[in-house]
Amino acid sequence: MLYSAIRKEALLTSQIEGTQATITYLFDEEVGLEVSNTEDVEEVTNYVAAFKFVRDNLKNPRGLPVRVRLLKQAHKILLKGVRGTGKQPGEIRCSHNWIGGSRPGNAVFVPPPPHQVAGLLSELETFIHDQPRRDQSQPSKCGALPSLVVIALAHAQFETIHPFF
Repeated sequence: MLYSAIRKEALLTSQIEGTQATITYLFDEEVGLEVSNTEDVEEVTNYVAAFKFVRDNLKNPRGLPVRVRLLKQAHKILLKGVRGTGKQPGEIRCSHNWIGGSRPGNAVFVPPPPHQVAGLLSELETFIHDQPRRDQSQPSKCGALPSLVVIALAHAQFETIHPFF
């Protein structure tokens, strides 16, 4: 079940970026069958590989923790050999970007300017690692948050910072 769920998540996330792959194409490619939509399937396959890379690091006591370095390496895997290859894979953006529209003034979303990204990512790391959890015995002024809430807040903040092109 987890095998399929990870691939379905990879597929849905990739479709947000415009891929036209299907779960059938992905399964066919994984068993060695020829697929017609190889570029899009490759993007989804990279997503799965990046997920496995992060999961393996988090499981391994010697692996990388959730830090910018891990995210940069995962981003590099995500864009390997696909249409984002020319967009500085694994590097934090150094210029402004936006989502939707032809310029920041008519964009759907404009993330923080590049000079703020490093500081915001540092604050996000601090939040992730210093946040007391209900399952830990650390005192907190406002009470401990459940781990799933911490994960959701960290994900939302990461998407808001939008550190990569």
